[in-house]
Amino acid sequence: MHANRRRGAATAITLPAIIVIVRGQVPSRNISNQSMPPNSHGQQEGEHHKQLSQLTAEVLALDPRTREAGISFRRYTKLPDGQYTYPDVYAAEWQSGPGVFEIQLSTTQLPTIVRREDFYARAKIRLAWIVGFQSGGLDRRSFMDIHLRNDGQILGMDDEVADEARKTGEPRFRLYRLLPGPAREGFEARWRNRIVKPNEINWGMPGERPRSSAACYDCFVDESVKRDEALAGFRDDFYGALANADAASAGTIWDKAVGIVGGLLWKDLPADAVSALGVLATVRTGRLCLPTKIPATNLPHLVNAMLLEPEERRCWTHAFELLCRAKGLLNLLSRSSVRDKCNRNRMEYSSAIPVDGTAGPVFNVFFPEGSFYRLGFETRGTLMA
Repeated sequence: MHANRRRGAATAITLPAIIVIVRGQVPSRNISNQSMPPNSHGQQEGEHHKQLSQLTAEVLALDPRTREAGISFRRYTKLPDGQYTYPDVYAAEWQSGPGVFEIQLSTTQLPTIVRREDFYARAKIRLAWIVGFQSGGLDRRSFMDIHLRNDGQILGMDDEVADEARKTGEPRFRLYRLLPGPAREGFEARWRNRIVKPNEINWGMPGERPRSSAACYDCFVDESVKRDEALAGFRDDFYGALANADAASAGTIWDKAVGIVGGLLWKDLPADAVSALGVLATVRTGRLCLPTKIPATNLPHLVNAMLLEPEERRCWTHAFELLCRAKGLLNLLSRSSVRDKCNRNRMEYSSAIPVDGTAGPVFNVFFPEGSFYRLGFETRGTLMA
């Protein structure tokens, strides 16, 4: 992971077996007053970074099993292939396995974030990114590169969280979530946060990253549509129009939805949208939503012949891939014929914003799956067509 680091950084740090920073009612055994070692670039961390690391360690130590196993700062962690790193806070036992807590306060480029996440995934160590209290700064690029890879979620630590943890004698975290607003406000994403217990977090398997145990972003979008009688009716009627290849009716319904939530009008979509969207609706519902003799049970043949191969429909490949991942249709995506066409189509449109990204909120009314990942695209730009 850090092959480009100076070798001196690996030898300049001498760590005791266990370093635990604890305060308050936490037992004082395993405490070391040694100053925090340099970061992975051989530099001393800023005071805020150091304080947040110490606060995180104190809160983690409120779990007896975690405290007993030990909590380390900048623990030298190495993979069999020689790649290594120094996590900010390392817990030898957290949620039935080792866990690391990386403090994120400054700008970190996406390749660095990806390398860290990949490192801990291969090491089978749970990774939690930790931020300080945020009143609105989570839209900074350094934070976006993290939460846009994790369903709009990131954990935080601050004095209020620590105070509640000390009062209860149990670990606490602040959960920041990017969630969709009301459908009739275009599902505009908004930040929400609350203090949570560890059991309110799905910590996943070793090597995975934590998420709220509540529903995912896409599910919130879907429920918002279902709760709106008009939009829910539009979706049912739209699928019916697609099944009959009735472009005029489908367009009318689509534009009515645009009038409520916003987005591109039907006339501005790529040609033959009715057939392409019919395939997507078939994948989503499991029933045929376009005129064809190919049964819905033969999805590989149907999506190849009716969506991925026709040139005028290839621009919908991105929406198809997101939909399959959300529906758990990974076997369909892994079929060689489907995979190869997806790769080809992706290359053909690599310089354009996907059409499902430029279509705007109206697309999420009819196909909520993938709505979170579409947040990463600007709603302006060149349409894939």
